[in-house]
Amino acid sequence: MKKIMCSFLLAIVAFTMTGCSKGDKLTYICTTSQDNSLYGYSVEGEYKVYMKDGVVTKVVTKEVATSDDEDILKQLETYSKTMYANADKTYGGYKYSTSIKGDELTINVTVNYDKMDRDKFAKDNGSSIKKYVNDDNKYTKEGIKDLYEDLGATCKAA
Repeated sequence: MKKIMCSFLLAIVAFTMTGCSKGDKLTYICTTSQDNSLYGYSVEGEYKVYMKDGVVTKVVTKEVATSDDEDILKQLETYSKTMYANADKTYGGYKYSTSIKGDELTINVTVNYDKMDRDKFAKDNGSSIKKYVNDDNKYTKEGIKDLYEDLGATCKAA
C-alpha cells in the first residue's frame, strides 16, 4: 500500500504545486495520464494554468483516479485530503474537494499563488524549483510549461 500512496503522491504533488485574480488569462492546458494498474488504479489529469503579467497566478486541477477497488479509492481520497490540508496550512492558497462516484475518485484543486507563501514554498523545495521561477519565486510562462512537460504532461496553449 505504501507504493500505491507514493505513486499517487508523486502524481498529485508534481502537478499541483504549480495555483485568481481579476484579469488572469488561461494560458496553458496541460494533461497527463498515468497507468498504475500494477497498484490497482489509473489517473487522468487536466491542469489549467492562469497567468497575469507573465507569471502564474493560479492553477486549476482536475484529476480522476479510476479503480474497481473501493478501498483503493478511499485510501487515495484520504491521502489527498490530508496532503492538501497540510499544503494549505503550510503555504496557504489551496482549495480542494474530492468525491467518489462509482469507480472514480475526482479531485479538484485550485492553487492561488497570490495567496500562497511562495518564499516559504521555495525555501522548502530548494533548488528543485529554481529553474521554473523568477527572482520573486513566481512561476514564469516558460517555467510552468517546462515543469509540467518535465513531469510527463503535454501542454498546449489555450
